[in-house]
Amino acid sequence: MTSRVKDKVGGVNPQTLDILKREITRLLKRDKVYRYNDYSIGQMAEQLNINKRYVSLTIRHCFNTNFTTLLNVYRIKEAERMLTRYCLADVNIEDVAIASGFKTRQSFYNYFKKLMGVNPTQFLEKARADRLARMDAR
Repeated sequence: MTSRVKDKVGGVNPQTLDILKREITRLLKRDKVYRYNDYSIGQMAEQLNINKRYVSLTIRHCFNTNFTTLLNVYRIKEAERMLTRYCLADVNIEDVAIASGFKTRQSFYNYFKKLMGVNPTQFLEKARADRLARMDAR
């Protein structure tokens, strides 16, 4: 067996995986496709003009996770950003959940707690307290 064959992952060479990783990252960071609560691996594959098996393989190999978890990590990062940025405003957590791409309040709360260690309300309260403390320190 040649080293070239050994380097392939699921029949895909490393250069192709690297290109696909960059394209997936572009869709997530620039296009923010995670904000669509019904976004699917099929839609991503269609946008990348490849088979969804390759999307799944790339995510599994390059991001060490699955499609749903990858989207939800980006969604939680977006929610964290919004909650931090607008912590002094009258923030509706359900609106943040929807704006970041979650279908339901419950799935948002579950993922947020799992990834952040606190629920969104606790996070918002801490962000407010931190912001007010910084303002008082000036």
